Amino acid sequence: MNSLSVFAALLLLTFVGSISLFKLDRKRSPLAYFFFSGTGFLLLGVLISPGGLGLLSVDVLAQLRPLIHFGLGWIGFLYGFQLEWRYLKRIPSGWFLSAGALYFLPALVLTAFGWMLFTALTHFLYLPVPLAVSGVAVLAILLSESCTAFVFWAMRRYRYAGRQYRMCCFVSAIDNFFPILFVTFLPVLISVDTGNLNALVSIGLQLSFGVVSGYAVHYMVRRVEDSLEVSTILFGLVFALSGAAYLLRFSMLFVTMTAGITFTNLTRRHAWFQKRLTPVEKPLYLLFMIVLPVYALPFGWAPLIVAALLVPVKYWTKRLGIVLTRHWHHAPSRFKKRAAFLLLPMSGIGPAMLLEIQERFQTEWMAWVTTVFVFALLIAELAGTVGLFRTAAEKTK
Repeated sequence: MNSLSVFAALLLLTFVGSISLFKLDRKRSPLAYFFFSGTGFLLLGVLISPGGLGLLSVDVLAQLRPLIHFGLGWIGFLYGFQLEWRYLKRIPSGWFLSAGALYFLPALVLTAFGWMLFTALTHFLYLPVPLAVSGVAVLAILLSESCTAFVFWAMRRYRYAGRQYRMCCFVSAIDNFFPILFVTFLPVLISVDTGNLNALVSIGLQLSFGVVSGYAVHYMVRRVEDSLEVSTILFGLVFALSGAAYLLRFSMLFVTMTAGITFTNLTRRHAWFQKRLTPVEKPLYLLFMIVLPVYALPFGWAPLIVAALLVPVKYWTKRLGIVLTRHWHHAPSRFKKRAAFLLLPMSGIGPAMLLEIQERFQTEWMAWVTTVFVFALLIAELAGTVGLFRTAAEKTK
């Protein structure tokens, strides 16, 4: 299947599918989130991957690399655009502390548990030590984050928008920042060569590049009023920015996120831009869902067992974090065990992060990590929806 046909088919499928998926957030079925989150597209990717029908391969995706780079850049830019200081400064400081604790506590425990688990697997499956070290780090970072879309779906599903749900929404939104930051520091952690520059110097250059790009975006669209013209300028700038970041071996997610943060804090038309930029986000997440299984290993029992062991660890450490932060100043005192289910599923930034690592480093261990993540994503969504449904049923008795 040629790359042009794949490109057209994927774009049509994701844009048409996103329109239908947006209408599923009010369905009463407890498993409707599987469709609302785009998990069906993940299963479609498994079906057409080299391990399935073979309609989509790594060679085909190599020809679609500019599309993937633009998608990564756009996701990073949109996330950074949400970090407006005028809004963030209204949030109590205790909320930021709670969000950090609810992310880093599971990350530390998953790192320790994952290291013991992967150490055992190196004896039985002959996994190399670099795979174990890198796999533990990436999986701990990815599995610790939560999904804002799942919290929104739960709020509409149960027609409730109390303090607990608002806090979970904030925590899951802040969670996405840490994986993007981790991708930036990954060369330091795995000692990947970044040319003649030291990796830490490269991080400073990425930050500067993103800030300057954010100023450039603001300068070019500050007087533009036409929606189509604004979209064309932003698409072109993000496409060029992500391509330049890739050529410079920078993190596309981090550079564009920094540009988005800079731009959103310079413009006074935040709501106007957000209304016009957000609709592109869902199709890109669906595209990543389809593409991700192509980079995975043939699905087997070993990755499934690892995922099945890691997801419960995440749930119980989230509950532990809730207990520890419950009495903090400004923390949500009414946090209950339902919140642990709300924070269990992973968001679309995980597939985006895995694709960026694959694009930048092309390491052999990423196939195994990707397979574990796909299984963990499915298990976490199932456990989160069923657990939330059961706790809500107990409340109504």
